[in-house]
Order: sequence, then structure tokens, then C-alpha cells
Amino acid sequence: MIWWIVDNITLVLLVLAVIALCCGAAWWSFRNNKLLIGVAAPVTLMLAAWVMSLFIVTDRKQLVRIIENMQDLINAGKIDEFAEYFDEDITVDTLNGKLPFKKAQLKSLAEGNKKHYMVKKIFVSQIDVEEISRPNADVAFIMGNEEGPERGRCRMKFVLCPDGKWRVKILAMESLIGGQKVPVLLPF
Repeated sequence: MIWWIVDNITLVLLVLAVIALCCGAAWWSFRNNKLLIGVAAPVTLMLAAWVMSLFIVTDRKQLVRIIENMQDLINAGKIDEFAEYFDEDITVDTLNGKLPFKKAQLKSLAEGNKKHYMVKKIFVSQIDVEEISRPNADVAFIMGNEEGPERGRCRMKFVLCPDGKWRVKILAMESLIGGQKVPVLLPF
């Protein structure tokens, strides 16, 4: 239950604010001091939920941060650190089918594609953690080249490793329209 509150903090704060405002309006209309409890309780719960969201890091938050960190590492040219987010054996799902890769092969593929397609910086947006059922998680997001028109939906299947870190096990790039697999993985 706590993870749900932290992952949906905006909704929780909005509902509690509406309850507090309704109780405040009722107090203003009737001037019954007992209604002030109806204002104080949701405000206190709002504060508690907000503090929890600052200190509790859920799986969903971890996965979003991983995607954002991967973007930053690629843009900084730190391919070795970027590769640490991948499992030793990776499956890349492309137009030509599922291809097995080792982490070292993925690093050279990323460097090669980055040079070949002249990708200087990428962006990620609309990160959506679609499903989490430990030890697996599915994440989808929009990824593209900041300097060019290339865009696509990247899908990653993560696995929670024994060291407690989420790592990419399966990677696929799809076109935004139609969801078909694409042959080029930017910058992978």
C-alpha cells in the first residue's frame, strides 16, 4: 500500500486536498469547529504522504531513474558505465528476429551506431513502467535523436539480479506508428 501512495503521490495529494477544501467550505458555512478536524486530518496526511515520497524509493522510481541515467550516460559518451545497466546475456528483438548478444558486443554496437548515424545526443520521454512483478519488469519509453527526426518506442524487459540491481535482459525498438520492430537501434 505504501508503494502505491508513493508512486501515485499526485493523485493522493489531489484527493486529500479536495477533501480538505470540502471540509473547509463546510466549516466556513456552518462555523462548527468540529469540521476543522476534517481540514486538519487530510492536511496532515498530505504532509505525511509527501514526506514518504521523498524518502521511499519504489521499484517504479528506480526503473525510471535507470532510464534517465542511461540517457545521461549515452549523451556523455560513457558507454562502459551505460553497459552496466545490462545483463551479461541480452536479447535484442529486431526486425530480423531475436538476436542474442553479450554485454561487450552491445557496447561495440552502441558505439558503432552512434558514430554511423551521427548521434550526438538522445532524448527519452514518456517513460512508462508497464508492469512490475519481481523479479521482472517491463518499461517502455520514447527515444530519439535530438539532432534528427528519428524517433521510436524502446521496450526493455528488466530482471532484478541477485545484487539487488535492475538490469536489462531484453531490448526492442519499435516504430511509433504501428508498433513494428525497426532494424536500427538508436544509439544501440
